Amino acid sequence: MYRFVVACAVACVTPTGVLLAQAATDIQGNWVAKTDECGDLNLRITGQSHSGVITGTMECVRTG
Repeated sequence: MYRFVVACAVACVTPTGVLLAQAATDIQGNWVAKTDECGDLNLRITGQSHSGVITGTMECVRTG
């Protein structure tokens, strides 16, 4: 979870010109990440705004 949060924080400080040069990517769907604390971390991404805000849910399989 910590790596996911850090990646989001880094993406938020990227210069606007760089963001405009990138093609939009559809990341909606179900994703699984591996973490030390949770084992499998299930991510269900339901939407993404033009500014990059991601909506969805995260579930730690080990702790529920």
